[in-house]
Amino acid sequence: MFAIVALPAALCRTFGLMTGRLRHGWLLYITMTLLFSAGLVGVHRAESIGNPALESAAAPRGFAGGEEAWTGNAEGKEVRFGTGGMALAVAVTSNGATGSAVAQDDSLSPLGGGIALFNMLMGELVFGGLGTGLISMVLAALLTAFIAGLMTGRGPVYLGNTIGVPEMKLIAIHVLIAPVVILPLTALALMTEAGRAGLTTNLGPHGLTSIAFAYVSSFANNGHNFAGLNADSRFYNYTTLLAMLAGRFLLTLPALALAGAFAGQRRRATTPGSLPVDSPIFAIVLIAMILIVTGLSFLPLLCLGPAVEHLMLWK
Repeated sequence: MFAIVALPAALCRTFGLMTGRLRHGWLLYITMTLLFSAGLVGVHRAESIGNPALESAAAPRGFAGGEEAWTGNAEGKEVRFGTGGMALAVAVTSNGATGSAVAQDDSLSPLGGGIALFNMLMGELVFGGLGTGLISMVLAALLTAFIAGLMTGRGPVYLGNTIGVPEMKLIAIHVLIAPVVILPLTALALMTEAGRAGLTTNLGPHGLTSIAFAYVSSFANNGHNFAGLNADSRFYNYTTLLAMLAGRFLLTLPALALAGAFAGQRRRATTPGSLPVDSPIFAIVLIAMILIVTGLSFLPLLCLGPAVEHLMLWK
């Protein structure tokens, strides 16, 4: 688990050294760590509660002799690692660019699977892959600097670079690519017979989450999957391919164009009127911006999938 996040996390310090703003690099790292910790606690809590259907059937709650290594929702899990090890693996791999797992994603509780889905929907910006997480986090910081600057009456400047109309258009394009790709593909799968044919074990809200999970995982270059969805068909081979191509290449274009636009600018000196991007307040606003943008883009999907399934499970 440590090996998966070590290099992506270290790139935050590298970014601070390259830009001459080491404090800002550490701020990005702290922001990633806080978001990661929130997801880890959420998955652990969701999987520790257990399944009410199994509770009513008086099913055993633990394993490993006298001291239970596992309590809660143990179906589909590798019981040697316990709830804590499983939750750590889910949080690490759903935030990074790796699909390794110690549990069946399809067996996660609705909220546990929903958090893993939300981690990928954020844009792989919590550690992420080798550079992809940092790129997404820097773009989120740019959006935060622009909006926070307007709210406080300061010029939208980030690390000496001015965020003008052309730059803001590129940031907006980057933000919109994920919902524009993921949501129509999910809707197409739900509307067509070929798409619904892949639901071999679960229908309803869990089926919606399974389909969305396939496209989000492909878009995020991750590899996680709800095994209850049979994606080995011509329909899913082609549509998940489109999601994967968009996630790998379309996101790169506005990021590279934005880098070129900043490279052509003359750096502005930091003044008392500049927005501080290495303060705790900026970190709080950055976290809020990430959650709000992700929620505005995908909240209906999250409500109709994991949220509804959780309410049905605990009715």
